[in-house]
Amino acid sequence: MPNPPSRRLYPIVDAEMCARASRDPLDVARAFLSAGAGWLQLRCKGMDSGPFLALSQQVVDAATQAG
Repeated sequence: MPNPPSRRLYPIVDAEMCARASRDPLDVARAFLSAGAGWLQLRCKGMDSGPFLALSQQVVDAATQAG
């Protein structure tokens, strides 16, 4: 049986695009996860490593909770 469409979705959470849209990247990641995304990419090209690591851990925690 094919996977449902949400399992084929590969969302990219781009921190710069989120900032332009006045969205929190963590909230965007949670929205994708709650919609059924099985994985996602976190893109933070302009972010320093400390904040990136903190955000990455929050996204991992959200993904773990989402299952």
